[in-house]
Amino acid sequence: MLLLGQAAWAKPAVVIYPGSFDPFHEVHRQELTRVMEKLRAAHPEGVSAIVLPNHDAPVHIPGGHYVFSAAQREKLAALAVADLPAVRVHTPFSSELGTVSQLERVQAEQNVGQDVYLLLGYDAYRGLSAWEGHERILKEMNLVVSAPSEERARLQSPGELLGNSGRAFRPIGDGKFESELGRKILYLDIPVPPLRARTILMNLMGHRPVAGMIHPAVGRELEKRDYESALELSAKAISRSVKSEIEQTLGAKLSKRASQDGALSMALVSLDPQSTPQSLALLAKRIERQTRISVSPSRLENFARSEAHQTLFYPKDEARGAHAASR
Repeated sequence: MLLLGQAAWAKPAVVIYPGSFDPFHEVHRQELTRVMEKLRAAHPEGVSAIVLPNHDAPVHIPGGHYVFSAAQREKLAALAVADLPAVRVHTPFSSELGTVSQLERVQAEQNVGQDVYLLLGYDAYRGLSAWEGHERILKEMNLVVSAPSEERARLQSPGELLGNSGRAFRPIGDGKFESELGRKILYLDIPVPPLRARTILMNLMGHRPVAGMIHPAVGRELEKRDYESALELSAKAISRSVKSEIEQTLGAKLSKRASQDGALSMALVSLDPQSTPQSLALLAKRIERQTRISVSPSRLENFARSEAHQTLFYPKDEARGAHAASR
């Protein structure tokens, strides 16, 4: 039996990497390149990759949409991997096409004779059984599950996690499983630093540094007005989702103004719960100067530390990578 890293599987490999990529950040890039490097030991003929941004269906952002459009997320991802010759970005499919059908389309575009791997993160893999048609994925593709050591230790076997479709896979090594059809599921320990996409978005809205979080080319692209407009639209949607909290802590006038003013919305929803008294005082002055509405630093602090705002700023879902839509 050929195991990863012990002997070569004769075929070249291609990795399909789906996700929201809103935006594509440095941990996405690290996760992908490290998986490709691990696969090269078993596929010396070459390993390439395809980044597949999700369509524009509603997801995790309050207000029911991605911050950036599918076209924008495709462009940002392309800029982030432009210096990786073995990686390309696929144009997102229509939202009318389910996730499994999208992946099958991408697979069909590949050269005959390639081993196709679907790269999923820990959370996406645990939810795989909820995907409509996920059984086809297990029959048609190999799976790579990227998980840090602590998460990998908690992963159940495919049979326990995926039900009947997963019971076709038998263990062939530590964290490696194979079906009678020759399809493989590999649990790989891919250490990457923790990074939430929301952290990047909040920093962008608050005009705070994002160096080291995103590729420099992505940072330059995000400075363009189209992206600023997208951030403002999202901020207004978020402010409407916490309207009652803003009214209660900051007043009805400011709440109404925030739902209409993108710049003000960004300043409020990106307010760091750990803000210093000095920064709160500066923001209070800025708000009064721009809106002629007086708000005290203490009230801004109450809003920043409210449960509703903390949930926005520190979401439970972590966009660390490989999070595909489960439609």
